[in-house]
Amino acid sequence: MFFVVSKLLGVFAFPSNVAIFFGMLGLLLLPTRLARAGQGLAFLSLIVLAILGLSPVGNVLMVPLEKFSLGDFSPTQLPMHVLYWRGH
Repeated sequence: MFFVVSKLLGVFAFPSNVAIFFGMLGLLLLPTRLARAGQGLAFLSLIVLAILGLSPVGNVLMVPLEKFSLGDFSPTQLPMHVLYWRGH
């Protein structure tokens, strides 16, 4: 049960997925009496996606992940499926 819940909630670990979720929520609110809030959510998600995708903010958020390393491996030390996955 924990595995399933962690996979479902893990989708929201990425900022772009959260922005898309709020955009879809805003679009679903448009035909209701909360149309004004739906417009705001959709517009805000569009702006956030543009900032994350077009500006260097997305790259800055990736720097800590790229610096994290488990060690320096040569291709001879990696399992074969990792070699195929990386295209070598």
